[in-house]
Amino acid sequence: NPQLWLITTVIFLLSYNYFVKESWKKLPPGPWTLPLIGSLPFLGLDIRKPLRKMAAKYGDVFTIYLGSRRVVVLNGYDVIKEAFLKNGHVFSGRPDIFFISGLTKGYGKRLCLGESLARTELFLYFASMFQRFYFKLAPGYSDPDTEGELSITNMPKPFYVILEHQQTE
Repeated sequence: NPQLWLITTVIFLLSYNYFVKESWKKLPPGPWTLPLIGSLPFLGLDIRKPLRKMAAKYGDVFTIYLGSRRVVVLNGYDVIKEAFLKNGHVFSGRPDIFFISGLTKGYGKRLCLGESLARTELFLYFASMFQRFYFKLAPGYSDPDTEGELSITNMPKPFYVILEHQQTE
């Protein structure tokens, strides 16, 4: 009977949404979501603009659903600094994502053994650059654009700087 199916489906989706909303009471505020697909239809391809609008409406910490995955969004330097520096133990874990677990066949999350060495090398390289050079904006060019360009990752637009060697005394 198609009408019974429709009524059962509607009741299931409404009750599912109710229980999801009940679990949200302990979380930061966020936009209304659709059952099973969450906020995905409202985000579009470039999610930065909708997330900025949500931050303006809900504050620098808000909750959205990406599909059925609950995500707490941190927006702004001070909020991120407080979350990761002062409360780092709370944010230290990574979520177990079913798709990734399926790909790794239950062998756990993959780690790069040389990652800490690479990070240390990059830190030392850039620290020595900042110790030895002044970085100035090139004449005739505007400040770097903070919006960036949407690609596979969010990358900065090209900008030009001049490095001047610091004179040591």
